[in-house]
Amino acid sequence: WPRVGEAVLLEDYLRQPMTSHQRDELRFLPRMEAAIFVNPKGEPFTGFRASWPDGTIIFTLLPDDLVPIAAEFKHGVEAVGLILPGGKVVKGEDLHSCAKREFKEETGIVLEDAVLLNPGGTPVSQRQSTERVYFFLGAPRLPLVIEPPKLDQGEFLKVVVMPLGDWLELVSRGRDLVDPHSVLLTFLALRQLGRLEFR
Repeated sequence: WPRVGEAVLLEDYLRQPMTSHQRDELRFLPRMEAAIFVNPKGEPFTGFRASWPDGTIIFTLLPDDLVPIAAEFKHGVEAVGLILPGGKVVKGEDLHSCAKREFKEETGIVLEDAVLLNPGGTPVSQRQSTERVYFFLGAPRLPLVIEPPKLDQGEFLKVVVMPLGDWLELVSRGRDLVDPHSVLLTFLALRQLGRLEFR
């Protein structure tokens, strides 16, 4: 994904003329909040943070130990990264419904169940965002029910299915390739399944 020109400050971007497509993309703009706290010295402290809806990600082990993984361009690091399927909770939706819906939309695979592994959620950024990610262990409906994926407009990702061993090898390499929440979820899910081995 080649970048067109240099990155600009948001206030400068919002002042420039925009196409209808660019105006539509503003729905992804996080809402910024200022929260005032009192520090230990009794002085006011303003914490600026992005307000985002919470999200879910789902680890699912398919027959033959295959794991669905999404490859998606991540504009923050300007690279394609690997992440377990998932997405944002929509207004009025509970976490379990979100996990099953997002997994089906991205992979086309219907889940029989989704088990929440971190009831309190995990912060995306403890300092800069209100968003939490909820980890799920998905149980696919067997025999597998696979429908065509239904990605959101403007969502560009490719789901691949890989052997668990290959996924763990990618996780162990580190770098920017694998999303850190996906790494944590993988190990929590394997522990839940009794598949985590320590040497």
